[in-house]
Amino acid sequence: MKRRDITISKALYLSGLSLMLLGLPTSRFLMSISQFLLLGAWVIYGIEQIAASGIKPGLMWPLRVVENRFGCFFRQREAIIFILIFLLHGIGLLWTSDLPFGLHDLRIKLPLLLLPIVFSTLPALNQKTFNTLLFIYLFALLAASAECIYILFTENITDIRDISTHISHVRLALNFVAGIFFGGYYLFSGKATLSRWQRIVAGLLSGWFLFFLIFMKSPTGIIVFILTTTILFFIYALKIQQT
Repeated sequence: MKRRDITISKALYLSGLSLMLLGLPTSRFLMSISQFLLLGAWVIYGIEQIAASGIKPGLMWPLRVVENRFGCFFRQREAIIFILIFLLHGIGLLWTSDLPFGLHDLRIKLPLLLLPIVFSTLPALNQKTFNTLLFIYLFALLAASAECIYILFTENITDIRDISTHISHVRLALNFVAGIFFGGYYLFSGKATLSRWQRIVAGLLSGWFLFFLIFMKSPTGIIVFILTTTILFFIYALKIQQT
């Protein structure tokens, strides 16, 4: 990537994605910061688009930016589905008996509102950048597993679920399931443009995550792993039969 190609919106976008992938298995704080960065990238990209169109700055600029951003979003049908899911949760508050908990749950689900809007209206990532971001996620998972092992051997842990201190035991297990398949994809897929040593690293990380998932004794994570593996196996078998 050439230096002159890096705009403010692109720098914020990549920084936000990097922090989000780092924070998914390790830090809610990083997740919060990443969402602000992504929102900033989304707004600034709209400003850059309006500026590039030749429209002079004025009182109508904010309206133009909003029109540009949401105009792009409403042309993405897939992204609108995620917004509808969030709205259904909001409508459900009308029948809840515990409004404070409902509002708290809605706040946790805010990414369902933010991320589809951001991802559907910002430029797509090239393969090299995509690979880099996924490796950031894989190494964040490796760091999370190392921290869990450290906690296990340095603190008085009576329940294996207590080794996950930043996010719930179930969510951490599901992150490891995702890491297993991302690593496996890079190891076996011919479409991933990676060097030989990168594939080996991805494979080793995938194997470690599988071991750690079993070590965590997470029924949810193991069941999801088995179901996903079964589905992928049948998809692969169908493709072979069709060829």
